[in-house]
Amino acid sequence: MTRKRELFQPKAPAASYITVYRYCSDRDLPTDVVYLRLLGQEVAKRASWAGLQPVTIKEGPFMVNAWPESVIWRAARYVPVPVADEQPPTAA
Repeated sequence: MTRKRELFQPKAPAASYITVYRYCSDRDLPTDVVYLRLLGQEVAKRASWAGLQPVTIKEGPFMVNAWPESVIWRAARYVPVPVADEQPPTAA
């Protein structure tokens, strides 16, 4: 029975799939909701072109999609990183 169950498990190792949030936090990219949503949409689009399906994992209290790191890397090249508004120094 165990052998049959192993045949139906996903073949990709768990370490090769990461979430968009983990990718951004590991590389000091923005982790705000707007940027994560834009990057996640781009990742989903590129993964669907390649015929890849996400792996759903639990991250904190949420169930989120995990993707191959290479797909996230390729998608991140096309999503611009927002620039923080610079405030002029105030005179003390």
